[in-house]
Amino acid sequence: MTVQKRSIGKPVSRRSQMRDDLGGHGYSETPGDRVINVTSDIAMVRQDFTMNFRHRASAKAVDIFGLVRQAGSWRIVSVLSDVSAAPNPPGSH
Repeated sequence: MTVQKRSIGKPVSRRSQMRDDLGGHGYSETPGDRVINVTSDIAMVRQDFTMNFRHRASAKAVDIFGLVRQAGSWRIVSVLSDVSAAPNPPGSH
């Protein structure tokens, strides 16, 4: 499945979701497991990841994307995100 990153008709990018130059401030993300469920013209993608910080413990997080296929292209129509309340020990992913 190829996903064109759009949300309700507007382009979505990492830049619009996060402050500029977070990598330069010690933030990065490490992808984890991904689950994709497709039923006809709708789909759900669950992406687990680890949020890595330079000066504090990393944290597990998840993004869940709702998609719809329109005119042969997949479009993101909803995004849910959450971060684990319990941080991971420094150096673990």
